Amino acid sequence: MTSNTPEFTTAQGAEIEARLESVLRFAAARGIADVHFKPTQRPLYRRFGQLISRRDEPVFSADDLLILVQKWLPADHRAQYRDHGDATFGVTLVGCGRFRVTILQSRGLPVLAVRVIAPRIL
Repeated sequence: MTSNTPEFTTAQGAEIEARLESVLRFAAARGIADVHFKPTQRPLYRRFGQLISRRDEPVFSADDLLILVQKWLPADHRAQYRDHGDATFGVTLVGCGRFRVTILQSRGLPVLAVRVIAPRIL
């Protein structure tokens, strides 16, 4: 993707992806609206308009987020991200739900905003 994308093993990528999926499963199970990921910060959850974090939550490093971008960004969205610094796409986690993922650049690093899509419209 970019020259500053970190090298990683399949096991490292799988571990980081599993951490992200765990956060998203937590969010979907608790009626969280959005989850925000910034380098070196715990994920922030938006529920009923309030931003909260969990003390026991793992911090995602800048390299972790770069690896997630490399793994999750669909091929047909890579040019948009490279040229404009943002991309939005959908992700489905089997047995969990659907999510709208927006990847942005902030100070040269990726930031992820993930919207939990309700399984049914109320």
